[in-house]
Parts: sequence; structure tokens; C-alpha cells
Amino acid sequence: MPSEVTRFELVVGVRRAVCTRPGHGPRRRLIEYPTGSGSNVTLDVVAADFWKRLVSLFLVDQDGRRPCFGGVQRMQTDPRWRDNLLFHEYFHGDTGAGLGASHQTGWTGLVADVIRRRHRTHPKASEVIQRLVRGEETA
Repeated sequence: MPSEVTRFELVVGVRRAVCTRPGHGPRRRLIEYPTGSGSNVTLDVVAADFWKRLVSLFLVDQDGRRPCFGGVQRMQTDPRWRDNLLFHEYFHGDTGAGLGASHQTGWTGLVADVIRRRHRTHPKASEVIQRLVRGEETA
């Protein structure tokens, strides 16, 4: 299983390929995904699945647990802790449990932006910066 950093970079690359190859847009190029499945899908479907898998580390599953919290019961069940996400340095490849430093957001802080973009609840960071440069309100 690739590291989450590798997965993030892979998704960005796939999305870039979908958006920049003339004549090879997301509805034209089919690839087998997952490998060996016999199922052919477009690159935008692959990228969406990668994003979904990345974000799923932080979401509550059908058992009411977040994979990123692993076996830490306080984080899984205590109402004062269970909604305070930690953006660990890396994650266990099989369980999704957060490992390494949790006091630095690093690349995993990008997951918040991925969630925001998928649900379109806030303007893009570039739009906010452009408004600030023009001296406009950002709220």
C-alpha cells in the first residue's frame, strides 16, 4: 500500500492529467481499475476514489470509529476528544491508524482542503488570496 504522501501526489497527478491532456479528458481515457478487476473507468473516477480513500482515514466508519485514531479508546469514544482530529505524520497501511508526529500538520493538513473542495463549502484558498490582494472582505 503506498504511503499517504505518495497517494496524495498520485491523485494530484491524475487530476492534472485529466485536466491538461487535450482530447484525453476524463470521459475518454479508460483504464482498468482496480487492477485485475476487469472494470474499466475514467481517470476522474480513479482520482475521486483515491480522494475518498484518503479522506476515509478521518471519517467515522460504520462502527462509530475513526481509522486515524487506531486503538486509542479515549480518542474513539470520549465525547471531549472524538471529534478533535489529529493529522499524523503517516498512517498504518492496513488499519489506517495515525503514526508518527501528531503535533505538526504537514502534508496531512491538506486533507482538510480536500474535504472542503469536495463539498464546496468554502471558497478556494486562491480566491480568498485574490480578494485580500484587492482589499475586499473575505468573510
